[in-house]
Amino acid sequence: MEKLIQPKVFISYSWTPPENKSRVIEFANRLAMDGVFVILDVWDLTEGQDPNVFMEKMVNDDDINKVLLFSNKEYTERANKRLGGVGVEGLIIAPEIYSDALQTKFIPIIMQKSKEGKPYLPTYLRSRIAIDFSNSITVEDEYKKLIRNIYNKREFERPPTGNKPTYLDETKNNNFPNGYSMIIDKEPINEYILKYIDSGDYVSAKNILLGIHGFEDAPLNKKLEIIKIEQKSGFIGKENSLPGAREHLDMLLEPEYFRHLSNENQNILRLLNIKVLSQEQNHNEVIKQYESVINHISDSNMSQGLKCGIYHRAGIAFGTLRNGLKTRECFERSLEIAKKHNEKHAEITCKMFQSITQSLVGFDLGIIDPIQQLVDCGRKYFEYPTNHALWQANSFKSSVQCLFAEAAIYLSRGQNRQGLLRLVAANLLSPFAKSHPKSEGYAEIFAIYPNGDLKNWIELAMYPDDINKDKFQRKHERTLVSEYLRELRDVIPSLSRNPSYENWNSLRNVISTIN
Repeated sequence: MEKLIQPKVFISYSWTPPENKSRVIEFANRLAMDGVFVILDVWDLTEGQDPNVFMEKMVNDDDINKVLLFSNKEYTERANKRLGGVGVEGLIIAPEIYSDALQTKFIPIIMQKSKEGKPYLPTYLRSRIAIDFSNSITVEDEYKKLIRNIYNKREFERPPTGNKPTYLDETKNNNFPNGYSMIIDKEPINEYILKYIDSGDYVSAKNILLGIHGFEDAPLNKKLEIIKIEQKSGFIGKENSLPGAREHLDMLLEPEYFRHLSNENQNILRLLNIKVLSQEQNHNEVIKQYESVINHISDSNMSQGLKCGIYHRAGIAFGTLRNGLKTRECFERSLEIAKKHNEKHAEITCKMFQSITQSLVGFDLGIIDPIQQLVDCGRKYFEYPTNHALWQANSFKSSVQCLFAEAAIYLSRGQNRQGLLRLVAANLLSPFAKSHPKSEGYAEIFAIYPNGDLKNWIELAMYPDDINKDKFQRKHERTLVSEYLRELRDVIPSLSRNPSYENWNSLRNVISTIN
């Protein structure tokens, strides 16, 4: 039997706020119970010792298998500004991280995220895949990941290596002017990347696609997948000096680059641009471009479901600009295409935005009961599986979008009890549905909802992190919120563990009973 050597780790962290220190010590105790020898300052550093010498020895000691960097807001700010003990640690750690050729010794651990859902990590750690302890729901799975990493026991083993594909012996001449060479990999996204996307971990999916290259050095197929991930998850503009979908799109839409792409890839970029413009709420530009885009892709092999997405985004844009005739025309065209080609996901999504637009903008789009249509949409998303070839969202996330939209309509009508009940339920589900007010679907709800305090409250409910969840649940009518939290205590955990059609119906039944 293989003799297991006890791993040894060193923990770097911030003493502030006090609850962060307490949580780190709890994790250290748990690691010790799981057979890991943990070196921690409160256990191993005594009076008379130089903490900087102690720190430097731990980082450079070959007997230390892993250095765990528990990062919260204070840790990040002190490390970036080189303040206090954490700042000194940063000066010692950063060079070691950059020189760590195997990139295995230093493990970033996220203890806290911003209200926008961005992890607090020092600059020298941002490019590393991290363990996420910021979410109480997923912390158990993340802890298991950490234990596997420490013991070097992967969950999945490398498969046997097969033979070289025969198509590699087929060559084509790809000579473009100005040095462009576009050889596109047609294989679908790797299965493990899809698992990250389905779990809502868009950052890890994006970083895997980037690999060791920057965006500019990645092949075109990776560039397109990265932009799709950024667009879906709401990484639209620059954040913390890191570019998002808009900057990356603009690079590929440069005329000198764009004109050398295949028609298929040009159409993909046009569609992505329309989606991002909609999330940016740049409605005039959506309207300006959509007819041209439709004409470009009318004879292409692109899925009809993707074409529907252009029409219903144009419908939203016309709606916000008070053009009722064009709003109806776009939604009718989207539904016509979806039904003709049996594009169920596109049909459901169009009906969702059609309901929201009629209710919040005030146009008669022929829907007898917009709220009932939203309820039906939420159920139907579970009936039809996600098709990643069409860039569809996770069914659970789409259903929760319907619930947020339903809440928004009730609140806009002044029916606060009904609206608040649905908003509390959607807020409880937000970590599992990976909601975010800038991500696809949620951003469009905001494009339509009228400005005001209720809009800000709905936005706060969409953030999945614990800090914003606490702010939302404490902001208004605390007694009523507490009542709804008690009523939903059984059905929400069941749905979050198993997001199925049956459990979604159970939630709807509870909501109907409370009403």
